[in-house]
Amino acid sequence: MKNKITIPKSGFKDFIINLASYNKVEYKKTGYGELADNFTRLSDDKVEQDDVERLVIALKRNNVLNSKQMLSLLHGYLKEILNV
Repeated sequence: MKNKITIPKSGFKDFIINLASYNKVEYKKTGYGELADNFTRLSDDKVEQDDVERLVIALKRNNVLNSKQMLSLLHGYLKEILNV
């Protein structure tokens, strides 16, 4: 992990986008991502990640976030967009 990251209490979308921009991180689909998409499609599941969720994955892949931070950001972001 490059820096100590303090997870915010709100404003997750902007925080994630700014963190990715600051660290020059972009999401790039991998072979495993293609495989996961195929499994999802074949199971008739309706799970789709948005661009912000993909950025969180990219931040983890690039060692900007650890697993705990990744889950905390995803949890907070999903709570915000789903209003729960």
